[in-house]
Amino acid sequence: MSSLPQEPSTTFYIGTDFGTCGTGYAVCVSGGDVQISNCYPEQPLPYCKTITVLLYRKSDWTPIAWGWDACNKFTEMSPAEQQQHLYLDKFKLALASTEERSAVVAATALTEATDGVDGGLPPQLNAQRVIGDYLRFLRNYAIAKLTSQYSGSFRSDDVTWALSVPAAWSESSKQTMRLAAVDAGIVEHVDSRELLLVHEPEAAAMPVMSNVHNGITLRLNDVFIIVDAGGGTVDITCHKVISKFGRLVLEEATYRAGILAGATQLDAMMQEKIAQTLPGGVYAAWKQQHPADVIKLVHHNFEFKKRKFNGSSPLKMTDDLAERQDGVDDQFWLTVSETKAMFDIPINCIIDEVKTTLGRIGFACDYMLLVGGFASSEYLSDRLRTAFSGDVRQRIVSPDYASAAVL
Repeated sequence: MSSLPQEPSTTFYIGTDFGTCGTGYAVCVSGGDVQISNCYPEQPLPYCKTITVLLYRKSDWTPIAWGWDACNKFTEMSPAEQQQHLYLDKFKLALASTEERSAVVAATALTEATDGVDGGLPPQLNAQRVIGDYLRFLRNYAIAKLTSQYSGSFRSDDVTWALSVPAAWSESSKQTMRLAAVDAGIVEHVDSRELLLVHEPEAAAMPVMSNVHNGITLRLNDVFIIVDAGGGTVDITCHKVISKFGRLVLEEATYRAGILAGATQLDAMMQEKIAQTLPGGVYAAWKQQHPADVIKLVHHNFEFKKRKFNGSSPLKMTDDLAERQDGVDDQFWLTVSETKAMFDIPINCIIDEVKTTLGRIGFACDYMLLVGGFASSEYLSDRLRTAFSGDVRQRIVSPDYASAAVL
């Protein structure tokens, strides 16, 4: 992680984890403790992130809401009003290359239910525009909170911002993030010293050096792997503890890797499975007629079940779909084997990439740290522990605050 610029005028540091599915920020004031925001507009429960969603008015393509506020506004609209607006999510994936997005769709054999998985945007919008619009909402919200909290002692130009980016992103994608930050009013120009781009797994590695990750105590020459499994991307980095000027610091043990194999794929595959299970065309018609219910299905029903699936219990889906089955209208289930088959597609990609990383360093590591929203999945954690118990000398750890590790 790059060192923060030492400028006397900078008093506040805001770190932002911009994710495919969820985004959050944390504040550090003059070297004090990090304060993670757990409160966002219209958020149903306190959590370290809000959803990465925008709501646009189609008549002039003005963004009118973000996060949970966008979700609530859209789901409460009449069908006629919904037709006049665009509910946009997963737009971070628009920064991936065309080849990477195509590989995701091909690997999951998606057909009917690929909404948002390929990062597709309408012709009136592009990646820089929508990311800038979202970051502007986040920036204004964070600044307003800090202004209220610190009153006269806070000035918005006293802030240094750190934006997280996946480790494997291209320089072109990083430049788009810088340009979006300018559009959002975060900084005035792309080369500003008040803007830092931080690789997500390296940001997650910093608390390890502070010994705050579930009692891990790193020693000289320890080697550890970080698997940062998010909604759309998975980053894998390997670090070694070395001594430099009398202090323990981290260096990369091998080059970083990144793949598009996150939890977003599961959302699309679950929708595809439902579409295949219901009579022909039923799910497509339901999506068309009830877009608000589809949003609830993904953001509420799927999200909770993805985290709780442990590989041994079937998943009961929403009752709204049960009555559309042929002959059975009291419940809608995805069996254990069906659910495992879906989970195993992105998880097998992650396991293969970790094996490749271990192969590059040529020996077992001391620790493996699982972070990111997808790391909250019990099934993912169990699969990784089973696959690598013989390759990790000490512990495989998934901290309770995996989703906030980058912050």
